[in-house]
Amino acid sequence: MYLLRKLARLGAFGASAVLLAGRPVAAATFTVTNTSDSGAGSLRQAITDANTAAGADTIAFAIPGAGLHTITLAGSFPAVTGSVTIDGYTQPGSSANTLAVGDDAVLQVEINVNGFSAFQINSTAPNSVIRGLAMRGSNGSALILVFADNTTIQGNFLGTNAAGTALGGGSSYGVFVGAANALVGGTAPAQRNVIAGNSVGINVQSGSSSASAVIQGNYLGTNASGTAVITSNYGVVAIAGTADVLGAVTIGGTAAGAGNLIAGNALGGIRIDLGGSSGTIGAV
Repeated sequence: MYLLRKLARLGAFGASAVLLAGRPVAAATFTVTNTSDSGAGSLRQAITDANTAAGADTIAFAIPGAGLHTITLAGSFPAVTGSVTIDGYTQPGSSANTLAVGDDAVLQVEINVNGFSAFQINSTAPNSVIRGLAMRGSNGSALILVFADNTTIQGNFLGTNAAGTALGGGSSYGVFVGAANALVGGTAPAQRNVIAGNSVGINVQSGSSSASAVIQGNYLGTNASGTAVITSNYGVVAIAGTADVLGAVTIGGTAAGAGNLIAGNALGGIRIDLGGSSGTIGAV
């Protein structure tokens, strides 16, 4: 009888162990603790670690010292291959915009792309988020490349200096969208991006499949206060290549805070390009 009771207890424990083992693996947080291009505590290493971890992970920042911390790339970051939130607002001293007009965000993490491309979010990383970063580049570089559905880009300064007051070093693209349902900005003040000084601020372009985006509440081609021009070539470009179909692209809207401030773009604020008679756009 004692043996039977013992086996029963072991059996119950074993069943619990199986249930525990069957639970989804909890998402992890990887923390950036220095401004090195690579190695332990670097943003590059955090991206690599998040790519290999299960679940939708978070990359947070806790770099010692007050003030702005600049990460200068010696090569492009590895592509993001798993869902992740990269949150610059976790760095102490950072704060999101609180203004309905203008942008008083304090960004304490800056990425100097240095002629490379920074973030490429691959199709295996849906629902990823990039927020709270200042990023600057140079001709030929791209700051954020989106190839994953449902990606969110909010609260960043892209192409300006970290204060959003002047050109920091533009790029070919501030944000390139080649996937469905991207959200760039939003209706809340904290979601506003300032994107200026790039060849194209936001480019939504179809390839072999449809791309779509909602673009709201951003400052495109101006400083953070919206009072001075930081020249780009285009604010927003939507392109459907020959025989390609581009999904709906929403630029602005009627809701409070949905409108974008688009100014200072040398070749045009908004460009719609069908790429030939066989390209189509769902709606703009």
